[in-house]
Amino acid sequence: MAQYTSQALPDTPSVTGALACESIPTKLNDYTGGNWTHWCNSRAAELMDQSDGELDPERRLELMQQIYAVEAQDFVSLPLYVLPEMAAWRTDRVAGPIGEFAGSEYGLFFNMNEWWKVQS
Repeated sequence: MAQYTSQALPDTPSVTGALACESIPTKLNDYTGGNWTHWCNSRAAELMDQSDGELDPERRLELMQQIYAVEAQDFVSLPLYVLPEMAAWRTDRVAGPIGEFAGSEYGLFFNMNEWWKVQS
């Protein structure tokens, strides 16, 4: 059992970096792969290759759903892909556009230069 987080965006537009066989960190790829679960499924790999080259959003969504179904069938991990994110702050201490980037690939602190301390 493991609990960890890595960058997993809902639409990068690919899950290949996090789920593909060739993305398993090994000495051959200098441990740069993002598939830390070490899951390798040839059917999912075929679907990932197809989805990476698909330009039609509806067809791509169908392929992604098939990938997720294979992942669920193999019971790789929960959640299956994107980890939930939570952001909280004290409005009596800090103000500004704090939550503007929460839940995005930039993260909560992307625009912290625009925040300010609330005057007491």
